[in-house]
Amino acid sequence: MIHAKSILILFLLISIRSNCQSYLTELKNEDDFRNLSGPPLANKYGNVTAVKVVYDIGNDSLYYINTNYYNNHYDFCEKYLDYVDGIGNFFKRNYSDGPGRKYLLANLNYFQSINKYVIDISPIDQMTNEQIIQIVDLIKESTFTGSKLYFLINNPRLQQMIERLNKSVSTIDPSYIYGNLTYQAISKYKNNGILKVIDNKEYDVSRLMPDDIVILKSIPDYLPAVAGVIVTEFQTPLSHISLLGMNRKIPICAYTKAFDNNLISKYIGEQVTLTVTADTFLIEADSSGLSENSKKNVNLEIDLSVDSLIGVDYLTRLSASYVGSKAANFGELYQISKNANFKTPELSFAIPFYYYNQHIIESGADKLIQNIINLKPNNKKSLENKLKKIKFRIENTSINPRLISAIEERITSDGNYTEFRFRSSTNAEDITGFSGAGLYASKTGILNDQKKSIEKAVKTVWASLWSFEAYSEREYFNIDQEKIAMGILVHRSFKNEKVNGVALTKNIYRKNSNGFLINAQPGEESVVRPRSGVICDQFLCFPAKSNKIYQDKIVIDIITYSSINNNELVMSETEIQNLANQLEIIKKHFVDPDTDAWTYLRIGFDVEFKLDGENRQLYIKQVRPYND
Repeated sequence: MIHAKSILILFLLISIRSNCQSYLTELKNEDDFRNLSGPPLANKYGNVTAVKVVYDIGNDSLYYINTNYYNNHYDFCEKYLDYVDGIGNFFKRNYSDGPGRKYLLANLNYFQSINKYVIDISPIDQMTNEQIIQIVDLIKESTFTGSKLYFLINNPRLQQMIERLNKSVSTIDPSYIYGNLTYQAISKYKNNGILKVIDNKEYDVSRLMPDDIVILKSIPDYLPAVAGVIVTEFQTPLSHISLLGMNRKIPICAYTKAFDNNLISKYIGEQVTLTVTADTFLIEADSSGLSENSKKNVNLEIDLSVDSLIGVDYLTRLSASYVGSKAANFGELYQISKNANFKTPELSFAIPFYYYNQHIIESGADKLIQNIINLKPNNKKSLENKLKKIKFRIENTSINPRLISAIEERITSDGNYTEFRFRSSTNAEDITGFSGAGLYASKTGILNDQKKSIEKAVKTVWASLWSFEAYSEREYFNIDQEKIAMGILVHRSFKNEKVNGVALTKNIYRKNSNGFLINAQPGEESVVRPRSGVICDQFLCFPAKSNKIYQDKIVIDIITYSSINNNELVMSETEIQNLANQLEIIKKHFVDPDTDAWTYLRIGFDVEFKLDGENRQLYIKQVRPYND
């Protein structure tokens, strides 16, 4: 990537230079391509422009379509080729391998990062091996692209055909494209601040200020309130930093050459505006004054009257006021699972706010909390010390033995498990307007184990409510610290997981379109906090019942493969299709698609899942709103 402003100017020139031609039958040079091209409908990579291609089989005619006139293949075929059978039949017939097919449909993309032209077809398309070779040959013969022309293997069906295709076609893998990108939009917003560079991983990020736009080599475990971020390492769309950027509504992008760009370095220490878009970012000098935090207040519910452990059978979304949103949403998942093809973790129950409140009173932490709320310390060191004292009181005061007995009675009711996860479930996480991703602790407690005792796990989770990071994030969102409470969701832990992943029940790469985004890794390899240099599986999948086009097909649109799984998906096609189908059931439970189809497509949920054990059973363990 070069200077962001020049890229924006390039796109402007594309628009201005587009001529009045609806299509061309050949592309003689780069100008022809640029004059017809525009952003792809599904912009999964960035820094790419595309021209749609239609081959009319019956008339033996090839068309390169002007994007400024025709938004998709169907529009062109209807308006110019007089197609009359409707959009549903158009895609059903022309994505099939049957005799009724009239057109071969493709996209010719130019990827700036690799300086290659790449043909791709829809992952739904059942184009045969012979038809693929035919459309590639037609494009090769009618364009200037020459040795820069490749065919993209973007789904498992094409992967199975690759040996035959490679005899006639130069192919390219999604991971090659992804691995050679230099730019990634993480959260597409605009903000102003002071540009600062941190090239030392040992730097204390808590020293950062809310008006800093910071350039980092890697993302720390916690990032304090800042005005924007440029990082050199790519992130998954559902990593904690990605969710944080969306939640805070601040610009965040990855640019691998950020530390080597002289055009960026000239602004260091200056007040600038950072704008992040799908294809580029822009840094401009700005003297207009720094933006102020104008976040709306997040209203919290708190009910301290429920004084017994709550079994999963009795948890619903209405339980959030006394057990927190994570446990309440988990209860909804459990109810859904009774008539679905997934499980929720066994031996599940919730510890309500009542016990947390009882413990902070008995420990004296309540008075320390009230002191912070009343005095609002603005000295960072003083605040950190006060919060450490609160956590110390919580962690070093014995829990009411009746609570420990009640917990142990529940977790020993089934002798199959000895290790359990104690997961934060506050009234300030997993809610619309505030995800709280990664702020609070989850701990493993093991029966009859002094080092990882049940009591230590409970107290650690309670105390995490008052970490500096959690307190500061709530302050950033104007959350009333006096109404905060911690519940705990408990269930058996996973010791033999084969796959872990996060799903988003929304297509973030194509507006108002079907498709769920999946990030997955083998075993316990983290998706939300990836190790430096590690890439996860990332792909779109489609529930079978969501559209007639997808019925009787397993449709998977691969963006990149896990870097630790030998360039293969960590889940089978059958497992992916089942996951997509279950995600649709979950989404329809929370959003009625019949009331407003566009609203249904626009709203997304962040869902955590696992494949566990030798039979790779699908477990779904969390659902929360996606706050984009």
